[in-house]
Amino acid sequence: MMGKLIFDEQLDPMENKFNNEIFNRSRWFIEDLVSGDYIDFCQRYLGLPGYEEMAELIKTYFSEVENPARGLRYEDPSTGRRILYQLVDNTKKRTLYKLVDNSKPRKVEPIVVLDRRPKDEQL
Repeated sequence: MMGKLIFDEQLDPMENKFNNEIFNRSRWFIEDLVSGDYIDFCQRYLGLPGYEEMAELIKTYFSEVENPARGLRYEDPSTGRRILYQLVDNTKKRTLYKLVDNSKPRKVEPIVVLDRRPKDEQL
């Protein structure tokens, strides 16, 4: 089946910003859809929130509405209140990796398997 989407009205305020005479709104709509950038596509064409607005909505939801992951029960030890989300302080240094001193030999425990491997017929 072949067909063409025809959009009479402007979908994106930034479309055809160079006033191209052969601009095709349907072509750019399908190209943006197939690109895989769904958040940008939904923001541009469907009026849904973008990255920054969605992050603010998520923060608002977790701080004011409820915690959807009911199994996670993090509590602040000083206040006793539940922690629903946590902002990371980017001013403090964080340890992302730890260097291993290879100048001295390390003691490695041998791995001993005591169970016998089952025969192929039993698999």
